[in-house]
Amino acid sequence: MSSPYTSPEVEQANIKLPRPQRKCIITGEIADKTVLIRFVVSPDGELVADTGNKLGGRGVWVSAVRETINQAISGNQFSRHLKQTVRISDNFLDNLDRRLADQLIARLSMMRKVGVLVAGGGKLRSQALLSGLLIGDDASPRETQKLVSGCRPDWIEKGIPSVWLGQVSGSTSVAYAGVLRSGSSAERRLETLFRTELRRWRGVAKANDKR
Repeated sequence: MSSPYTSPEVEQANIKLPRPQRKCIITGEIADKTVLIRFVVSPDGELVADTGNKLGGRGVWVSAVRETINQAISGNQFSRHLKQTVRISDNFLDNLDRRLADQLIARLSMMRKVGVLVAGGGKLRSQALLSGLLIGDDASPRETQKLVSGCRPDWIEKGIPSVWLGQVSGSTSVAYAGVLRSGSSAERRLETLFRTELRRWRGVAKANDKR
């Protein structure tokens, strides 16, 4: 039964998931699924990135690194390992970049909705301790130093697109957002998922977008 004090989003995020490993078809590396991306073929023969690991059918795994995925495309490795002809759009990697970015923005929105994400340097100054600090790509180094010293976050992620932080907080651009410390395992899982998804996006994003 759902608790009246717990949102459906948090309850869903609280599901305990196994962490099996998979092998990258390009590097041969065996790694946790969180650092790879699964690819399948749609019914009409087009390559699809199964970023949520939910699509049925035969799939292959590739490291979440733009150069590695591009190697799989240029070397026709998807057709070889999926054992069928596969169509791949010319802008496949750019579309994947945008999909992963959209997932991150949705994750940030959920974190803000359940109350674990606080946006804006002014609001963060009143927070004694933070679990994490997200620093926008246009943040002031001097202000950053002040916030880090005052909030003493356990972890820091730099170079987050400030437009993302603005989007989830109803502004054009926001330089800082903080992740509050929480005793809820569901809320901590949201934090872990965000950092995992951020790592995948940075691996796939173009060099000038990785921050």
